[in-house]
Amino acid sequence: MRILKKFIYPDFEIEIGKNCKFTQNDLLDILVFIAKEHDFANNGCIDYKDDHKFQDLPNGESFLYHIKKLLNSKERLMEIFEKVNDKIFNYTKEHYNLLNRRMHRLAYDIHKVPYYGDKSDEYVRGSKHERGTSYFHHFLTCDIVNAGRRFTIDV
Repeated sequence: MRILKKFIYPDFEIEIGKNCKFTQNDLLDILVFIAKEHDFANNGCIDYKDDHKFQDLPNGESFLYHIKKLLNSKERLMEIFEKVNDKIFNYTKEHYNLLNRRMHRLAYDIHKVPYYGDKSDEYVRGSKHERGTSYFHHFLTCDIVNAGRRFTIDV
């Protein structure tokens, strides 16, 4: 968390009103927590609040409202992802031996996220019926795999 706060948090600018009870860092802390726990926004906010009882923190709806302002387009999302990934990759290359070896195991995974909305979205694809739908957002990840841990290098 300290490394993320030091190197990555300054690259984000989330517009938050002057009368808001929480800060941009609070939102980013929750976002990192949710990603680390592989959770959803509403449940992740509840779990994070349980661990930080004495802070004013957003509920799931407020959290998503502010994050949507940050990630308002696919292009913006990819720009942020590439910038953050480059920083993490360069830091890892400088400070850890993992990336200094010549050979690495790469894993390519296809992920399907169920989609229940309008099927005219260009990023929605049909597939075998699962979890109440036949439509999914498909995406491919490329990871370096070492000792059962994954380091995502591209999406």
